[in-house]
Amino acid sequence: MALEPQWCETASGRPSFDVWDGSNELLVEVVNVAAATLGFELVMPPLPGLDMVIGRLSKHGCTIHIGRDIWSGMFVYADDESGDPFVREIAAWFEANRADLERRFG
Repeated sequence: MALEPQWCETASGRPSFDVWDGSNELLVEVVNVAAATLGFELVMPPLPGLDMVIGRLSKHGCTIHIGRDIWSGMFVYADDESGDPFVREIAAWFEANRADLERRFG
């Protein structure tokens, strides 16, 4: 299955990098790579809830939310515009590794 990322907007107007078919396993992989390779600090590991999984990353004082829910699939967004470049950094890594991610998680 192809993983089709798209840019959306959160209810609060923040840009969000979404992957509708992103599984919980893909979410864990993205969190692990962000923390181990891209220099993000894992503030809160992805925790499952009733209808969503949510975790938090931080970089240079900016909070990045990464999760998965039944409405949008996997999503990554920042609290404010100062974190948007870090969301784009995760999105760029995803796009650069998309073929491998599709093979493993699609």
